[in-house]
Amino acid sequence: MFNVRMSETAAQEPQTIVPAQHLNVRQNRFVDHYLASGNASEAGREAGYSSKTAEVQGRRLLQNATVRAEIARRRAEVAAKVGITAEYVLSELIRRAALAEAAGQHAAAIKATELVGKTLAMFIEKSEVTDLTPQETEGLAALGESLTPEQARIVNTMHQGRAERH
Repeated sequence: MFNVRMSETAAQEPQTIVPAQHLNVRQNRFVDHYLASGNASEAGREAGYSSKTAEVQGRRLLQNATVRAEIARRRAEVAAKVGITAEYVLSELIRRAALAEAAGQHAAAIKATELVGKTLAMFIEKSEVTDLTPQETEGLAALGESLTPEQARIVNTMHQGRAERH
């Protein structure tokens, strides 16, 4: 079946998120535009930084713990409103990878499998490294128990590939 090993840091409590009132007006505008575009340079320009400094200011703001916390808080708020959980996303990706593979759509199956790997943090992204919350860890464990044999095979194959690389 499907085993996910979590590091000890994954079981720690998530960071306390700093409320938005601790951001200045320009930082709040940056967060608004960054969440809409996903582009720090563009968000910097829209927040009022000059086009010459927007790229540097955008990177600097993404390194600011208060700004990062506000981005995380707002993303969590949106996810809660629409009922999206890490468990749901992961189960959908696994299901779609299996469907694509069965239909002979190998590129789509590979992409869905890659996204499953990213969701399970099997790849290290330079832009963001985070730990799973205890709730996400529990959700993944519960998900593992509800996988079909084909879904479990896909996840196990990805997990074995990760183990071989390390």
